Amino acid sequence: MGADEQAASPSTATAAAVIAAERQAARQDPDASAESAETAVRRRNTQVSIMVHRARAMAALI
Repeated sequence: MGADEQAASPSTATAAAVIAAERQAARQDPDASAESAETAVRRRNTQVSIMVHRARAMAALI
């Protein structure tokens, strides 16, 4: 497994946890609008992108 793959693994697990939490929240609040769901997806994608960038930067330091 290369450094990039290792760096991406924690972010992938975190993203899966975030997706599961959002699905659970959607089940509890069925009135959530499509716009807020789209905003949540953008926010999650941004957070995952930041985590991957940080993980790769840390891996480069090692």
